[in-house]
Formats: sequence, C-alpha cells, structure tokens
Amino acid sequence: LEIKKSVSKIVVTNKKGIQTYNQKDGQTLAKVEIGSKVLSGSNVTVEYTIKITNKDSGQAEKIAIVDTLKRNASGKLVRGAKCQEGN
Repeated sequence: LEIKKSVSKIVVTNKKGIQTYNQKDGQTLAKVEIGSKVLSGSNVTVEYTIKITNKDSGQAEKIAIVDTLKRNASGKLVRGAKCQEGN
C-alpha cells in the first residue's frame, strides 16, 4: 500500500473572526500566522486528505488507518472520513 497525506484546509477562529486558508492540492506541510494579541483563545482546525493506493494486484482487506497526534498536541475528530473506492 502507498499512503499519502496532504493538508487541504486550515481554519483559524478567534476574536478577529474566521479565516480560511485553502491549500494547494497535494501540499504536505502548511503554516499560518496568528498574531500574538489573538493567539490566546484561537482555535485552529486542520483538514487533511489521506490517499491510500493498493500497489499490489490483490484486494486489500481489513485495513485500519490511525493518525496519532504528537504528545503535546490536542484535538478531536469533528467529521467522519469519506472513503472512495477506485482502481
């Protein structure tokens, strides 16, 4: 299996409002600037895509995808995954 993860969108919500940063297709790293005066109380949502390609001729079965946050990060899954079967 080949696994590729890319950032799709970053949304920053704070007292200045909501700012959405759409990323280029296939971008694996992204950065947004949050001013020090609004950093406290800001909420950052990162939306990303995981593309899994079966490089073998057989059918892949019983696959589990787990993306673990780093030890000092916090977050929660707010949307379910969308799966698309292809060739």
